[in-house]
Amino acid sequence: MEMHFQVWVIGALLLTAGSDHTRSQFMKSADTGVAQRQASPTISSSEGKYTRYYHLLLKLHPQDFELTVPTDQRRPRYTAENQYEFSENGQFEIFVRKEAFPVPAPKCERYIIIRMPGTDPSSANAAPKLERKRALFDALKELKHSGAGAYDVAIELNPYVQVVKRDPLQLELTECNVFFRQADGAYIDRIGPLSK
Repeated sequence: MEMHFQVWVIGALLLTAGSDHTRSQFMKSADTGVAQRQASPTISSSEGKYTRYYHLLLKLHPQDFELTVPTDQRRPRYTAENQYEFSENGQFEIFVRKEAFPVPAPKCERYIIIRMPGTDPSSANAAPKLERKRALFDALKELKHSGAGAYDVAIELNPYVQVVKRDPLQLELTECNVFFRQADGAYIDRIGPLSK
């Protein structure tokens, strides 16, 4: 019922729109299929050894990101199918549409890359850390392929973030990539202090 109502409203607006320009502007905003930028996410900050770190929880929907590497992002490290696969040290990346990312990124045209840092497989307790990263990777693949639902991921904005305003806090990305939150080689699925 809700979908029929939306279609009816769009149709009514298009019929009453005065010009092709108005009509095309409306269709651009109404037909993206991408969730709009999340409003003011909770940003957690913590003091590190050398700098202040900023984290947030990002709710990903299937239409918000790509697993297939966009044409303008392709590099030799990707597979022949242009997918970034899970590496033996737990690295992978996804491509989030700029308009679905809650922090402004003025230098980026279409995507923000979210990268998972690697874990040394020979380090102590590496196996459970890699298993957890693999579980996240598989959950994101399943979310994308299912076309429905949402999944929260913890993001660390450093080092490519700058403070635009301190009160209230406003941040901006200085580059087009961020990281899944990690500490000591392990994915951290929450924001706030590490010792909980």
